[in-house]
Amino acid sequence: MPAIAATTSNAIGGSAAAGPVGDRSGRGEIEGPGVAEAAEPLVETKLVPPRLQERVVLRPRLLERLTRGTARPVTIVSGGAGAGKTVAVASWVKSGHPPGPVAWVSLDSFDNQPARFWSHVLAVLRSTGTVPEDNPLADLVPLQRPSEVFYTRLASGLAQLRQPVVLVLDDLHLVNDRSVLQQLATLLQHPSLMLRLVLLTRVDPLLPLLRLRLDARSGEIRGNDLAFTSEEAGLLFAKSGLAMTRTEIDRLVERTEGWAAGLRLAALSFERKAATASDPPEFSDLVDQFVGAEQTISDYLLEEVLSEMSDADRDFLLRTSVVDDVCADLAQALTGRADGQRVLESLERSNAFVAVVGTGRVWFRYHQLFRETLRHELRLRAPGLVSVTHRAAAAWLSRHGEPIEALRHAIEGQDWAFIDRLAIRSLLPHILGPDRATLCALLGQLPEDQVQAHAGLSLALALRDFHVRDVQGMCGRAASAARLAARAEADTAPILVIVRLVEMAAARLRGDSEAVIAAATDAETVLADIPAGVVPAVAYQGLIFGNRGASLLWSGDLVGAERELTAGLQAALAARLDLSQMGALGHLALIAVGRGELRVAYERARVATDVAERRGWTAESLAATAYLALAMCHFEWGNPAEAKVHLDQATDAHRADRELPVAVALQVARARFHVAAGETAAAQAAITAARACYGGRPLPALLRRLVAVEEADLDLATGHPERVRERFHGLDVGDIDMGSTDRERVRLARAELALDQPWDALAVVGPLLSDDPSNPGPAVEAWLVTALAADRLLADDRALDALSAALQLAASETRRRPFLTADPRLHELLARHAGLVGTQHDFVAEILLDVAQRQAPRMPPAPPTEPLTDRERAVLRYLPTLVSNAELAEHLHISVNTVKAHLKSLYRKLGVPSRRQAVQRARELGLL
Repeated sequence: MPAIAATTSNAIGGSAAAGPVGDRSGRGEIEGPGVAEAAEPLVETKLVPPRLQERVVLRPRLLERLTRGTARPVTIVSGGAGAGKTVAVASWVKSGHPPGPVAWVSLDSFDNQPARFWSHVLAVLRSTGTVPEDNPLADLVPLQRPSEVFYTRLASGLAQLRQPVVLVLDDLHLVNDRSVLQQLATLLQHPSLMLRLVLLTRVDPLLPLLRLRLDARSGEIRGNDLAFTSEEAGLLFAKSGLAMTRTEIDRLVERTEGWAAGLRLAALSFERKAATASDPPEFSDLVDQFVGAEQTISDYLLEEVLSEMSDADRDFLLRTSVVDDVCADLAQALTGRADGQRVLESLERSNAFVAVVGTGRVWFRYHQLFRETLRHELRLRAPGLVSVTHRAAAAWLSRHGEPIEALRHAIEGQDWAFIDRLAIRSLLPHILGPDRATLCALLGQLPEDQVQAHAGLSLALALRDFHVRDVQGMCGRAASAARLAARAEADTAPILVIVRLVEMAAARLRGDSEAVIAAATDAETVLADIPAGVVPAVAYQGLIFGNRGASLLWSGDLVGAERELTAGLQAALAARLDLSQMGALGHLALIAVGRGELRVAYERARVATDVAERRGWTAESLAATAYLALAMCHFEWGNPAEAKVHLDQATDAHRADRELPVAVALQVARARFHVAAGETAAAQAAITAARACYGGRPLPALLRRLVAVEEADLDLATGHPERVRERFHGLDVGDIDMGSTDRERVRLARAELALDQPWDALAVVGPLLSDDPSNPGPAVEAWLVTALAADRLLADDRALDALSAALQLAASETRRRPFLTADPRLHELLARHAGLVGTQHDFVAEILLDVAQRQAPRMPPAPPTEPLTDRERAVLRYLPTLVSNAELAEHLHISVNTVKAHLKSLYRKLGVPSRRQAVQRARELGLL
C-alpha cells in the first residue's frame, strides 16, 4: 500500500504550541517568527476516521477511474458539498491502487496566501520519502511573496523526482488567489513526468482544463460519477449492519440522488435508532421519516447529533467549536472541564464529525460543516459566550507561543486590552517572519476608535505600515503611541522601546543614517531597563544592532559597523530571525569588499544567498546586499558576466524595499561596470541616478566618497584628468587623514599620470605602497600607477619591481580587474614581466590571455569536441564558484583524483587550458 502524507492548512503557518499540549502538525515544536524550515506533515491520513475506515465502500468503478486518471498528469474530482470526493479518493488510496506514495493537502481559505499554499505542498511531498537531499525541493521554503527563482526551483525539483508521487489537493475550490492558480496552471502546462495531481473541488478551478482535455492529459470524475448507485448504497448500509431491502435502498438513493453525505447521514441515523430501540426497527418507517422532510445537514446535525448528547457534552462542543483545532488543555481553558481528552476521543470514535489531527491523539478537529453548525448554534443559544470563548482561546494560544492565532481570536472576542498587551509584548518580531501577510491582514481589522485609545494597537498598525513601507503612517502611529504611553500609569518602557524601533525603521527607509543610529541607541537604552521575559529582548537586540551596523557602514565607520553587525547576526541567530541574518551577512560581506578581503566577502555573501536561493527568498530586499557583494567580488576577479548576473539579482531584490543607501550603492556598482565596459554614457546616467536617490539631500559619507570615485573614473575614461585633479585638489601628499580615501588617492595619481606628471603621481600614491597594506585593493592599483610612472621615467627596474609587487598582492585574491585596463603599455609591461621575472607566471599568463580574448573579434564559439557526460556537467556547475577540488569532491561524493580526471576531460572537450577559461567557454556555449 502506498505511503500517505496528510496535512491541513492550519497545521503549518504559525509556531506550534510548546510544552505538554503536543504537536498537531506532526512537525515538532517550532519557535519564533523566523522559522526557516518547512513543517514536516503527517505520515498518516486523518481523512477517514478509524470507525468509518471499516465501513468505507470500495467502489470498483471509481477505483478504476482514479487509477486510469492518475496515469495522466492531472485528475479532477469535482462535486458539490458532501458528494463523497474525499472519502472516494481516500478509499482509493487505502486500496493500494495509486502509482506511488500519496501526499495529501487539505486546503482552506487561508491557503489563498501563496507562501502558505506552497509550504503545505512542499511539506507533504517531502514527507513521502520521494524527495532526496540533493533535490531542490528538499530545502525550498517560500516566504509571503515567492519569487520567480522559487517557482523555477519548484519546477526543477518536481522534474527531478525519481519515482511517481500523487499529490492530492483537497477542497481546491477554497483557493482563488490568482498567483497560486497561475503557478498551478504552469505546473499543469509543463507537467513533471513523475507528479500526478488529483484535484478535489466543488467547482472547476480557473485552470487550463480545456487544453488538458484536448491534449488527453487529464482525467475527470464529476458529481454524477460520485453519486452512489443502489448497489453501492446497499454495501454502505450492510457495512453499518443495517439489513435493508432493495426497495428501501432504492427509495433513499432516489430521494438523495445518490448524494454520499445524505446516505451516510441516513446510515448513521438508522444505526443509532436501531441501537436504542427495544425491538428491531422498521427500516421503511425510518426511510419515510428521513426522506419526508426537507431538512438540511445543519438540521440533521442539530436534531440527530446534538439532541442526543448530554447537556454537558453539548456545551463542550459549542464552546470548543470556536477554534479550528482543539486539544484537551485548550478545551479545559474554553470549557473549564478537565475530561476533555476523554470527550474528544469518545466523539472521534463515535462518528464522522471529529477527527484526529497529527500523531499521538492529542489534537482534534471537527468536520467543517459540523463546526460551522456548532458556531451558528452557539451564536443563537448563548451569544454572550462567543466573545468569552474567543477571549479564552486567545489567552491560551498566547501562552503557548502562537501570538498570531491569539490575535485572530482576540479580534473575534473584541478583547482590545488583550491585543494591546499582545502587541507590546509579542508581535513585533513577526513582522519579519513568514506569516507577516497574515499578521497584517488581521491588524487591518482593528477598529480605528480602539487604535486611538490603546498604545499597543497604534504600534500594531505601525507594524502594518512598515510592511507596506508607509513611512508617514509609521511615524504618525509611533507618535500617537508615545502620547498614549505618556498618559498611562503603568510601566511605559515596553511601549517606548517599540516606538524607538519603529522610528529607527522609518529613518532607515528614509535613508537618514544619523537618525537610525540615534533611534537604535535610544531603543537600546530603554530595553536595558525592561525586566527579562517582558519583551522578546534578543529579537529586539538583533534589530537594534543590525540597523545601527548598516547605518554605520554607510556613514563610513567600518570598524563600528562590523562590530554592530556581528552582534546583530548573533542575536538574529538566537532569535531565529532568518531574514535579519541574511541582511547582516550581506552588509558584513560589503564591509569585507570595502577592505579588499574578497574571499571573506564571497563566503559571507554566499552563505546568505545560498539560504535565499534554497528557500526561494531571492526577491526579499534583505538579500540585495549579499548579491551586491557577490557582484563586486566577481568584478574584481575579472568576471564581468557573473558580476552582471549578481548585480541584476541585487537590483531585483531591492525593488521590494527601495532602501536609499542600497539604491545608491547599486547605482555606483552599475556605473563602475559601465566604465569598465567603455559605456560612458550609461555610466554617467547611473551616477546621476545615484545622486538623485536622496532628492538633493547630502549622501552619507561612504556613499558620497564612492560616488566621487566613480565620477573620477568616468572623467579619466572620457579624457578629463584635470577634473579629477580639481575634484581632489585638497589631498595633501603627506597627509591621508583629511577625509580622503585610498581610492581617491589612486584616482588623483592616475590623473597626474594622464597629465604627464609622473613624479606627482608617484608622490600621491607613495603613502599607499606597502608589502602588507591594510587594504590590498587600492594598494594593487597604487603599485600599478607606480609601475607606469616609473616606466614613463625610464626606470625599468623600478617599474618591474612595482609590477611584481602588484601581482604578488593581486594573486592572493585572484584580483584581475586592475590589470584589465585599456592602457596598452601596462600589457606590454606584463608581457615583459612574464619573460624576465619568474614569479606569478601562471597568473600573468591568465591575465594576458584574458586581455587577448577581449581584444579579439567575437567569433561564434566552437562546440565541444564531444558531448559532456552527466558527471562532467555536474563538475562544470561548480566551476564558477570558489570551491576547491577537495570541496567539490565532497559535494559530489567522489574522490579528488576523480574530480581532477573530470576537469582534465572537461578542459580537453572545451578546448581550454584553465578553470576560468572553461567557465567562460561554457557560458558562451550556453552550458552554464
